[in-house]
Formats: sequence, structure tokens, C-alpha cells
Amino acid sequence: MNPIVLLCALTMIALTVQPSATAAPRLVFAHYVLWNADYGKSIDGDPVKGYMRDIREAQAAGIDGFALDLGAWSAQPYYQPNMDNMFEAAARLNTDFKLFYSADYGPTYLTAADIREIMRRYLYNPRLSPFYFRYNGRPVLSTYGGELQGGGGTGAAAWWKNEVLAPLRAGTEPGDPPATGLAPIDPFFVPLFFVRGVPRPEMPVYEDVLNKPGCSYNAWWSYVVDGLFNWAIAGLPVAPCVEPNGVNLSTITTSQAYARVAHEHGKLSMGLCAPQFWWNSGKAIGRRYYEYCGGAGIRNKWMSIIDVEKPEWVELVTWNDFHEATHWSPIDDPAKYGGVHESAGFVKTHAGAYELLKYYIEWYKSGKRPAIKRDAIYWFYRTHPMDAVAPNDPLGPVTARYGPVADKIYVTCNLTAPATLIVTTGGQERRVDVPAGSADIDVPFTPGAQSFELTRNGQSVLKGTGEPIVQQIERYDFIYTTGFARASD
Repeated sequence: MNPIVLLCALTMIALTVQPSATAAPRLVFAHYVLWNADYGKSIDGDPVKGYMRDIREAQAAGIDGFALDLGAWSAQPYYQPNMDNMFEAAARLNTDFKLFYSADYGPTYLTAADIREIMRRYLYNPRLSPFYFRYNGRPVLSTYGGELQGGGGTGAAAWWKNEVLAPLRAGTEPGDPPATGLAPIDPFFVPLFFVRGVPRPEMPVYEDVLNKPGCSYNAWWSYVVDGLFNWAIAGLPVAPCVEPNGVNLSTITTSQAYARVAHEHGKLSMGLCAPQFWWNSGKAIGRRYYEYCGGAGIRNKWMSIIDVEKPEWVELVTWNDFHEATHWSPIDDPAKYGGVHESAGFVKTHAGAYELLKYYIEWYKSGKRPAIKRDAIYWFYRTHPMDAVAPNDPLGPVTARYGPVADKIYVTCNLTAPATLIVTTGGQERRVDVPAGSADIDVPFTPGAQSFELTRNGQSVLKGTGEPIVQQIERYDFIYTTGFARASD
């Protein structure tokens, strides 16, 4: 089967987005889905230790906090203990790592009363409240798909204003007498609102974000938001990039649109970056897969963030949504720890993406390209050919493929000096001369064992081994396996 042909260029739009006047340090958060407990419900009998491990790993990459995604509260019994345990983990570690709530409309189980209760539960707790993220003294509240609340459009604006924000700010509950004894909470609201009514609502362009009737900034967002966030992952990280019918498919174009609208109106911008996107469970629309080209796609997105979007914050999408391949967590195999995961070996490690992420977070926060002081390589690839057949996969083949899908290994090289990259794939050796600095390389792969070596002046600098690529498969698996190798000190 052939990939869907798209008109995509590897250059980014030369758009200037002016940052707002808001003075704030550059911060990076990661979207954490709380229906997952990455390292299991209990380590040594303690349900908190797994979350402590997540926090430590995030901090080691330069991440400042988690945006905690809850799609329910009273209707799903596991969310409350998971949220409690995450806050307890932050309290035990007692570092600068912060948490804030992201209300997920997805399952439609979340009520306005739930959102108010969640905010108060942690902000009123004197032990846990210090670990709730505040901006200029105001606790941050975000959302996913919040534009669908209250019937959508202007109804959603009224719902958020009247049912969530106003009661929290007044310290009341609907129907209560004026004096209830509740301390007022003034949320700093940075939602994700998709622009409905466009051909591809996940990838709106600037005019859509600004003026689309019924669901845009000028139509109704302006009076309920303090900042803007977007979720541009179901597309390709190149710009410009349009489908043959002229519809935008560039995650970068959309991210730049949200940042531009936010900054033009004095609002905070929260950008995003994902390492990959594959909707494994989306059978009805061909299990759509978007080719990010490994580290090349990550580079394109971060360069847009650093050079063009200039957001005050970045949210990594996601830390642990393993079902859509967007995870930055370096977890080796989530299935072995239990919880809500696919079968063993299906979700691949993104340890290589996680390690490469540190380079870009440092760049974003410092505003300066980091010096490369130690040779390193980071690899990304799928573990079976794109046209391998799994006749018994209950979800069927991956027919909706976007971008330059090919049987390739993608390698990002961060080098102190020129060197030769040697990729041995299925017994075939492929050599590429790589300049000093940071560069993205790709080579065709062959099923079998996969290994990597970097040489300089005839001497081996580093070696690494990746997961084998197989020809015969039981299930389609388009999740990258990633890894890395560094030179010794």
C-alpha cells in the first residue's frame, strides 16, 4: 500500500510571533494521563513510589511539572486515588516539581462540580497545595477538548465562565447562599480548545484560530482564557504541508497560529512537542499514522518553538499516552509493570527520544544552542516493514498513512567533530559521513539484527544495539523503538 501523497516542504513558515509582555521563566511540562500508572499500582507495597519514579525521570530531562489529565472523577473510582498518589509523590520528593489539573472532556464523565472539587481538594490541603503550580499566584487550570462542554461554541464559553471559573473565584457553589465559607480560587485558565467547523479541526490555520465563526478566539475564547494551548499532533511536523485538497496538515503551521493569536492579544502561549503519533485503535479511519521521521520531526518542532512561536511554556504531548505512541517517558516496557497497557513488547521504549529531548529543553530554556561536549547518537525506527501483513490483527491494517512513510532507520547525531556513522541492518552495513554538530540521518533498513557504531580516524567512538526488525508479524505495530549511545568520558 502506498502512503497518502502530501505537498510538504521541509522548511518552516517565516512567521514572526511576538511574545507577550508577561515576564515568566520558560517552563516545560508533560501531559500525564492518570488512567495509566506507569510503574504499577504498587512498588514494595507502596502505591506512591511509581509516581515518584516518573517525577524523578521527568526532572532529569529538565521538565518542571506534569499536567494531570483526568477524564472523570466521581464516575470513575480510580482517578481520585491516582491523583492523590501523584500529589503525595511530589510532596515526598519535596522539590520544585509542580502539578496542575487538565480537565479531559473526552469520556464526557466530567462535570463542572467535579472540576471545582478537584481544584479545591488540592489547593485547600496545606501539605499538598505547595506542589500545585501557580502562575503569578494563580493556580493553573487547563483542559482537553473543553470547547465541547455546554453544547459547544459560545455555550462552552458560558459553561466555563459560569459553571467553573465564576464559582471558584467567588468561593461559592451554585445554589448556595452568598457566604459559604469556601476560600476563593482564581484559576489561570490555559485551555486546549479545538476549532470546530474546519475541514481538519486538529490542524486549523491562523484565520481559523482567530475568526472561525462559533469556535475561535474572536468568537468566544477571548473572554474566558488567560492563555492558549493546542494539541497539534495528528499531522506532520513540517511546514508548509497541505493535503492535495488544500487542507493544512502541518502541526507547525497550527502551533504557530495559536502562538500568534495568543501573543497578539497579550495572552500566554503554551506550545507543544510530540515524538510521534499513531492512532493504533482508530480502526474506523484506517489507524492513521503520521511519519515524524524520528529526530528530524522533533528538531523541526523545537526549532519552530525556539525561533518562531516563542511560547512562555511548552507542554510535552505526552509523558505516558502509550496507546497513541506519543510518550516521552523512558519506560522500557509498560506492560511488565501492570496497569492499563497493551500486551508485552507492543509499546516500544522511547528512551532515545527522551535523551534527545534534554538537548532541546536546555536550548529552549537558556535561549542558546547547547555546546556538544560528548558524542551521542539517537535512533528511531519501526520494528517491521511497513507492508508486512498481520492477517489476524483484529483492528486490521494501517491504511491511512501520511507523509514519507518508508522502511528506514532515523538517526540523530550530536557530534563534537566529524565522524562516520555505521548502521548494520539485517547484516548489511551502511556508512554515512556526518559533520560536527547536530544532524539527522536516515538509511534504509533490512529485517534482522540492528546495530550502530560511530568511528573517527579509524577508531570506534561508540556502539549501540537496537531492537531487531522482524518480517513476520502477528499485530501491526507502528510505534517507534528508540535508543541511544554516548561516547565514554
